Amino acid sequence: MEGDERLRIERRTSVREVLRRYPTAAEVFERHGIMGCGGPDGPEEPLVFFALVHKVDPERLIAELQEHIASVRVAGSGAPVERRLPFAVLPLGLAVAAALGGIPLGAVLALMAADGRLDARWTAAVQAHGQAQLMGWLGLFIVGMALHIVPRFKAIPLALQGLRLPAVAAWAGAIALRAGAVALPQASAVAALLAAACLQTVAALLFVAMASLTLMCGRREGYDGFLLSGLVWLAAGTGLQVAGAAWGRADGVPYIPAHWDAAAVDVLSYGFVLMFALGVSLRVVPFFLSLPPTRQRPLPFLLGAADLGLLLLTTGGVARALEAAVWAPLAAGGAAAIAIGAGGTALALRVFSPSQPSHVADEQTLHRKFVRAAYGWLLLALGVQAWLSIRAALGQEPGWLEAGAARHMLLLGFATQMVFGIAYRALPVFLGVRLASPRLAEVTFVLVNVAAITRAMPPLVSAEGGGGMWSHLAGAGLPATAAVFLFGYNLQAMVVAAWRRLRKWEEGLPLREVRAVSEPTAVTADLTVAQVIERVPGALELLIDRGFTPLADPDLRAALAPTITLKGACELRGVDLDALLRDLNELARRGQRGEIS
Repeated sequence: MEGDERLRIERRTSVREVLRRYPTAAEVFERHGIMGCGGPDGPEEPLVFFALVHKVDPERLIAELQEHIASVRVAGSGAPVERRLPFAVLPLGLAVAAALGGIPLGAVLALMAADGRLDARWTAAVQAHGQAQLMGWLGLFIVGMALHIVPRFKAIPLALQGLRLPAVAAWAGAIALRAGAVALPQASAVAALLAAACLQTVAALLFVAMASLTLMCGRREGYDGFLLSGLVWLAAGTGLQVAGAAWGRADGVPYIPAHWDAAAVDVLSYGFVLMFALGVSLRVVPFFLSLPPTRQRPLPFLLGAADLGLLLLTTGGVARALEAAVWAPLAAGGAAAIAIGAGGTALALRVFSPSQPSHVADEQTLHRKFVRAAYGWLLLALGVQAWLSIRAALGQEPGWLEAGAARHMLLLGFATQMVFGIAYRALPVFLGVRLASPRLAEVTFVLVNVAAITRAMPPLVSAEGGGGMWSHLAGAGLPATAAVFLFGYNLQAMVVAAWRRLRKWEEGLPLREVRAVSEPTAVTADLTVAQVIERVPGALELLIDRGFTPLADPDLRAALAPTITLKGACELRGVDLDALLRDLNELARRGQRGEIS
């Protein structure tokens, strides 16, 4: 019986293809931590790619899948593997909201400074802007991604799952309270500032508990030390914020004193954001970029150098807040050690090596430019921070804007581009849909780099240390806001598509129709002929009509279509590729509008 024909699973078979025909095979994937990787209607990804990303032997996985499907009947449309959207959607949405609120605020504050309107309320607003960007945009993104991917890295359930919602709610509440305190009378603002700092610490500790227990209960791997280090420094950084807020309350001011704030921001930026980004990079970037193997031997030394540097930097920051003269050499030594540790990790990762043809077969390329540009900004940020710290140790303390330039290189140039790059690669897989607009994703690359250059470079090239550059710096707000807005558009479009797919599944709509309802189809030269035939109704007939006559034979079609791209087929048969792509995309659009029965 044709409906009972078994699927032959190979290295290039997709997770989607397996789950579409055998929904119960989800138990095999979950056993190895390959959970939610596209689902039965997600992106077309080779099985071998997900196996190697999750540190699973591909041949063993294929054997287990073959054994499983031998014992079950071929499914029809089936039910979705997961009947709910990933929890990560909530913190990611809050992260976008924090960025779209915090970035324009920073631009307005820069324009106010250009007019000389600097007072206590302005300082409080600047710190609220920084908190929205550092702990709102980047912090909530890290939380959302970590709660989703760390259990998958370890192939075990998330520890203390019941703390997810309280942690995210407390985290978002702390950001909102910190922002709202700016508009309160001074006495109330002082109290609200301390309350926000305490709430942020509680949220951080809840996240630390979930993530650290999950990491320690799973198999131990080289990147664990970087992730655990990031968690430790997150707790330390939020603790410094509480200390600074308490100091501000003692002084009766509605902001954290400058040196306390600088110490906390440095710990959270270089300790939490950077170390966590390095840990995740060591786990996924070699696969995402098809890089040569990471140099493992120096990683423990590099981790130790980074943590030593963070300890010196933190000690120097606290010493500076306490007005101890020893702070400058401590900070200089810390910045140099962090540059060695983090910069050396980037080099060990070989992130700037060309992508290689690989059996991992990650054919997606959009994210690669984001990741490589991000690491370029990281090396620049580490160098500038070390240079500024050494200058301070020599008695030439940098200006406030110069110090801010180094932080923005790290947070806007590196961390934000890593957010975009990793998200554009991973979120379609999490949600089981395709990226809504790759073209707009390309635009975000230009915008975020323009914003980073506009914000970070003027103070470093100004002879006065950037003192007169406020109006120039405000110009970074527009491209940065636009970049996050476009990212948010792609995120919400994918969430809506995934939500519609789940609703259609519940209504019993066939999967092919679900995809037509929820997702646009784009035909490109790199798709295989089999992918084109599957995705575009009427494509088989069009291809046969254009000279691809072997496709009319079901056996030849089954053997050839999955192995050759549309570009290769056109070269082989002497068909005009551009004309065929135009006709196939028009056919896809007609199918999307329901004009093809």
